[in-house]
This record gives sequence, structure tokens and C-alpha cells, in this order.
Amino acid sequence: MSKNQLFNELPPYDLVEKILDNFIKPSFNTNFFFSRKDIESKNILEIIKKDLDELSNYYIPCKKKIYFKNINSKNIITILRQILKIYNYKINAVEKYSNGKKYLLYNLEKIEIIDNNKLDLTLNFD
Repeated sequence: MSKNQLFNELPPYDLVEKILDNFIKPSFNTNFFFSRKDIESKNILEIIKKDLDELSNYYIPCKKKIYFKNINSKNIITILRQILKIYNYKINAVEKYSNGKKYLLYNLEKIEIIDNNKLDLTLNFD
């Protein structure tokens, strides 16, 4: 039985934090920016390969084939987005230019959950 569209079982918070710690110091720091160039230059793919193997066990087999085959910096960011979403975080991308070349700059953002019980909703019929 799957937990959602991607996972058989939700990845533990410790594993997500361990993977994220390779990108953002300290983990879950929303003021830190990184790019695909940073991932490639710091060899993050090689560093987190063991953690990604462990993470892939939590994915549904058909999704595991899609996201964990031929992993590159773009796939890593997609995987990060997926695992952070279950812990109410998202990765935003902003276009930047350097030396006439466009690239995406990523940062982490907390997803604000609106409590519907605290909203004052009143319907008036005249």
C-alpha cells in the first residue's frame, strides 16, 4: 500500500536531513542559495550516492525507475523537491545571469499551512 503517488513508505526525517545537509548548511536553512553548478563542482552526486540508494527503497518501483536511473544534478533537485514536500518545505528557483549565461538559483522555503479553523468565514445573504 503506497503512502502517496511516489512513496511506498515515507522517507524518515533523519534521512532527508542527511541528504539536505550536503546542499544546505545547516539543514533546513531557508537563507541559503545553491545552483546546479554548485552540485556539479562540489561532487555532491558522489557524496550522496549511498544515501540516494537508501532513499530509492522508499519509492514506488515505477517511480524509482524514472527518478533514479542516470542521476544528474537536475534529477537530484527533483528528488529533493519531492522529499522536502512531505515535510512542508519547497525549493524555489530564480533565474539569474552571470557572464551572459542564464542559470537557476535555488533556495529552500517553508510552506505555510493555513488552518481553516482559524479563518473567519461568514456568508451573508441579503
